[in-house]
Amino acid sequence: MLDGNRHGYGIVYTTDNYGRAHLYECQWDQGTPIEGRYITIWSFTNSWHKYSGTLSHTYRLHGQGSWHHENGFSYQGGWNEGKWHGQGKAKHIGGSGYEGGWNDGMYHGQGRETDTDGGYREGEWKEQKAIGVHKYYNKEGHLLKIVDEDTKEELTEEEYQKRLK
Repeated sequence: MLDGNRHGYGIVYTTDNYGRAHLYECQWDQGTPIEGRYITIWSFTNSWHKYSGTLSHTYRLHGQGSWHHENGFSYQGGWNEGKWHGQGKAKHIGGSGYEGGWNDGMYHGQGRETDTDGGYREGEWKEQKAIGVHKYYNKEGHLLKIVDEDTKEELTEEEYQKRLK
């Protein structure tokens, strides 16, 4: 404690408005959690997730960190008040996932979405929706097709190059 505030290393156990248990292990600076980790248990689904990284003054995930759910889903990257933000990588159990830009917990900006078979597409997203031209590849990295996601039109390499000019 420093001047009546948490300061230094410590552990806090609390519950939120939904009855979920939270156990924080953090480094505090004059009452503000700055970095640490926590585990949350969701009683309504009988599952847990854990986080390691930076926190906001309200204990929200904020800055950089990694989050793991007991089912194998994980996210590593930027956070803004508890939502995925900036650059990050989400990975599902079967190998599918997304790496790239995020905003408010949704795909946003340039990114790569990978399927469970290892194939992937690269392009731009806005609020989780694919926009503009996306290139689709197989798991070996060979180009399969080019699609304008706005019109759903498949493009040839020549048509794609013309659009770049």
